[in-house]
Parts: sequence; C-alpha cells; structure tokens
Amino acid sequence: MYYGLQVARGIAALLVLFHHISLGSDVFYGTQSFSGFFEFGSIGVDFFFVLSGFIIYWVHSDDNQSLKNGMTYFKKRMIRIYPPFILVSVVLLIAYNLFPTLSNGDRNIGVITSLFLIPTPPLDPALSVSWTLMHEMLFYIIFLCLYIRKKLFFGFLMFWSLSILLISFTSIQGIIKTFFLNPHNLEFILGVMSAIIIKRQKGEVLHLVIGLLMFCLYVYFYRIGLIESYNLLPQKIYLGVCFMLIVTGLCKVDHKIKYPNFLLLLGSASYSIYLIHNPIISILNRIAQKLLTIVKINQDVVFIIVAMFSLIFGLVYYFIWEKPLLKFFKKKFI
Repeated sequence: MYYGLQVARGIAALLVLFHHISLGSDVFYGTQSFSGFFEFGSIGVDFFFVLSGFIIYWVHSDDNQSLKNGMTYFKKRMIRIYPPFILVSVVLLIAYNLFPTLSNGDRNIGVITSLFLIPTPPLDPALSVSWTLMHEMLFYIIFLCLYIRKKLFFGFLMFWSLSILLISFTSIQGIIKTFFLNPHNLEFILGVMSAIIIKRQKGEVLHLVIGLLMFCLYVYFYRIGLIESYNLLPQKIYLGVCFMLIVTGLCKVDHKIKYPNFLLLLGSASYSIYLIHNPIISILNRIAQKLLTIVKINQDVVFIIVAMFSLIFGLVYYFIWEKPLLKFFKKKFI
C-alpha cells in the first residue's frame, strides 16, 4: 500500500467530517462556522471513489480468471464493508424507529436499504452516508466481470461510461439515472485508469502538481459561488480527473516522503471516522445547543470541539470494533 494514499484517505475523511459539521452548524445555530468555508469538503467522497477504483484494480487485476477467485475477491470486499458498517446502521435504524422525529432531515427510513445497501427510493438509509457505500457495492459487482474475462470488464467500463455521458442529455429520471448511471460512477473508472498508469510506470510528479492545482481552483471557485450544484456531470469529470492525477502523483513520490504516524493512523481509521462521524456530530450539536444558552462560546470554537470529539470517537470505533472485527473475519473466512 502506498503511504501517500493512506494519508490522503485520512484527509478526505476529515474533509467530509468538516463538511457535515459545517452543515450541522447551519441547522442548529443558524449560521455556518468559519463562514461556511468547509462546505466544499463533500468532495472527499469523490476522492474515495477514485481511490476505490485504483485500489481494487491495483490489488486484483492480476488475479487468475476463475469463479473461485471471483468469489474470494467478493468475500474480501464484503468483509471490508459490512462488519464496520452494520453496527452503526442497526443502531440508527432502531433509534429512528423508536424516535421518528430524531432526524432533522425528515427522512423516510427504509429497512432494506439500511441493512443491505440496496437502493430503495424514495426510502433513505438510516446511516445517511451509506449512499456512497451503495455505489461502492455496485462497482464491486461490476468488477466481477474481470474474473470472467478482462476484455469483458473493460468493454463494460466503456459501455458504462458512454451510458453515463449519454443519459445526462436526456430527460430520463428514476433509479437508472440517479444510481446506475450516476456521474459519481465515472470516478471509479478514472480510479481504474490511475492504477493502469501506475502499473505501466507512467506516473509523474507533474500529475500531483496539476492535480493539486485543480483541487485549489475548485475550492476557490466553490468559495466565490461559481459552483453550486454538487452532482453535475462536468463537475464529476473534473473532480475525477483531479483526484486521478493526485493519486498517480502520490504514488510516484511515495518513496521520497516520510509521513507522520498520526496521518497514517487517520488513513487506517478513515472508514470508521466516515461511518460514525455524522451521528456523533448530531449528538454533540444537540448538547452544544443547550450549553450555548448557558455559556456563550464562539461558534468556530464549537466547530473545533465537535470536530475533535468526532475524530476521537471515530478512532475509538476503529480500535474497539473495526480493527478486531476485520481481523476475526479475515482469519475465519479468508
């Protein structure tokens, strides 16, 4: 594993965490902390999608093509996704059923989509961020084509990409467009392309420079209001290319940089942080809202405190649940 990608994964989890704290501060306090600067942090999800495409192809592209190897691959993916996810989802599912007004988003929670990561619109998953895991699962299933024949896999990726591009010009609505042909799925494909570039030893430091420049430009344009909608096709292509370049560039310079252990730890715990941060933010904001009626604290300070405790809870969840559970399942089933 490239250490630079591990660190970048931790930073992406922090960006998503900051994004949700920023949105939460607007809901609970009427204004966004740090003038809403961290609202752009939702693009951490885009990085995760590109990184997933990279990792899956990097690790499994040389696997022998057989049904047995395909099932082993899929079993590993299920073990990686479900054990850390299911506890949070079940707890929230029970909580929302016992206390229907608990969700400020006034969502209709579905059992199937909450437990099995299967989209069932118009019902929402109990764990709001699990919509991203549904896209992950879709990509994992499509990747199984590689275990039949590599040409089939690449042919399907090409067909998938063209379908996403073409449907964006139509008025078709529904789950086909919003899920199967969602522009987000292009980012997995760009992640696969980044793995191919590295496997062919074509990565360059210039890729990292251009990718970081694209990232900074996106943040700037977001801040001045030129970027409003989050799910437009051109935006997903831009971010996908941006993070594809960053991934290939980080791989190129990986051996030249010694990363702090704490950042590496954040990368290891990024999935736990991602899973648990939103419920923790909601709880902490409710507590802070009551405390602010007694003690006046700067809202930016509240942001920092909520971020620190959310991060701590994410790390605790990683050490007491995700890490030992994954170790157990790998030993038991792999």
